[in-house]
Amino acid sequence: MAEQETAGERVRRVVAKHAPARVPAVQSGDRIVEDLGYDSLAVLELAFALEEEFGLESIGMERALHLTTVADVEELLDRLSRAGA
Repeated sequence: MAEQETAGERVRRVVAKHAPARVPAVQSGDRIVEDLGYDSLAVLELAFALEEEFGLESIGMERALHLTTVADVEELLDRLSRAGA
């Protein structure tokens, strides 16, 4: 039986899957735009994918467009997941 993914691993998997730059692995310190090739539309698509993955109502466009690093995404999802629990 495979080990359960952590929330951070789930975030990095979704970010990597949707990254325009098609990187083999995503790290917490990777920058969304500069390292992974996201533009504003791709960031919004990522937000929708994360909402679906984590069962969240809405990350929100304003919040999504201010994410700078993968760590920012991980922290946001952690806060939203705890708030919804």
